[in-house]
Order: sequence, then C-alpha cells, then structure tokens
Amino acid sequence: MTKHVYITVTGCCRDESLSSHSQSLPEIDETVTAPGEFYQREDGFYILYDEPAEGSGGQQRTNVKNIVRLRNSVLELTKKGGINARMIFEPERRHRTDYITPWGTLLLETETRYLNVNRTEDKIHIEAEYVLSADGSAISTRFISIIIQKSIQ
Repeated sequence: MTKHVYITVTGCCRDESLSSHSQSLPEIDETVTAPGEFYQREDGFYILYDEPAEGSGGQQRTNVKNIVRLRNSVLELTKKGGINARMIFEPERRHRTDYITPWGTLLLETETRYLNVNRTEDKIHIEAEYVLSADGSAISTRFISIIIQKSIQ
C-alpha cells in the first residue's frame, strides 16, 4: 500500500431486529471521506487523516485530527482537536473513554462484538460492531466501516 491513501469512515446504528453480523447495512448516521497517510509498522499499521470541520447553525468547529491504529486484532481510533477521545475496539472486551466535545465530556464505553479486517494489495476494509454505553447504560448497537484505498495522485 502506498503512503498516500484515501479513507472512508462510515458509522451507523444497527437495527436491533437484524441478527448480529448481518450483511444488511443499517441506516448510515455519518460518513467521512478524506485523504490520509498510511504507515506500516512491525506491530500493525497506522492511518492519519483530518476530519473537516462542519458547523451547524453558524457555529464554528475545529478540525479533528484522527489516528487509526490496527495492532494485534485491536482497532484504536484517536481523535484530537474539536473532539478528543481514544476509542478502542477489541472483540469481547469493554473499553472506556472520555469523549470530550466543546459542549462537555461524556464517559463512553465500547464493547466490541466483532472486528473484521480484509486486506488486499490496494485496499483495507475494517468493520466492527459494538455496543456503545454512556455512564454504564447501553445507548445503541453501532457499526463502523473503515475503507483505506490507494490515493490517485
């Protein structure tokens, strides 16, 4: 894989009427696409990309710098900027993070049901399903898809 990549991150809620690991995609909440940089290391790989700032109602937001790490079947997503968080997705494990926004801090937990990584020469596709909880109470079952592709430059 080349250093310059294009990343697409899609997050959504899963319809509870579908079985876990269903091939039917739930309704999409948010999609972010951006150019990024790919780094291969002995213990895994890293992708760096900036999430563009988007404000609603005339509010100004700060860009968010993101780092996606995949090491030893553990996905880690770190956000710094307008939002600060370190979310860890590890199958059958629960991890806590302080999700810091301009409007306040939330104590969130992710309990990953599954993590799947498909890698080819030109593309990496990571999928994870997890239960998102706040202050100890489950909010929703979430799905994240991360696609990393060679950038056309």
